[in-house]
Amino acid sequence: MSAAKAPLPVTVELSAVIVTLESDARQARPMVLAPRPPGRAGGRDLPTAAFDPDRQRTLHQTLADWVEERTGLTLDYIEQLYTFGDPRRSAARDSAEPHMVSIGYLALTRPEAAQATDDWIPWAHWFPWEDRREGPPAILTDVILPRLSEWTTASGS
Repeated sequence: MSAAKAPLPVTVELSAVIVTLESDARQARPMVLAPRPPGRAGGRDLPTAAFDPDRQRTLHQTLADWVEERTGLTLDYIEQLYTFGDPRRSAARDSAEPHMVSIGYLALTRPEAAQATDDWIPWAHWFPWEDRREGPPAILTDVILPRLSEWTTASGS
């Protein structure tokens, strides 16, 4: 009889796409909070918090409290979207590092929030194929749809 392996330690990470609307006289556009991490040049991150079950009661409240502490924002709506727990996306089984489970959320906050910081990026920056304000976007008509058509033709669908 073989000895059972010790359970793999697990860390739970909460990540949020926080959205608000920026309005002017012409239009309203969705904005996503993507702050620059302190001490790191270049890229931006989504707000992310670790869940500690010994200190925090719920995942939802942990995220709301963490965002308010770090940004001063009150989240008016929070929806859990997806949980990522594939063993291949974090530490190897023989590693001492815990296995990472990430839970993704969509959260909404009031429009006044976007005026307080330059950490708000237009939604269309991240998802240009969804911006239909001026008709179908070029990335959709010139890149995505032709490649999908080629792929379906090649696969015989």
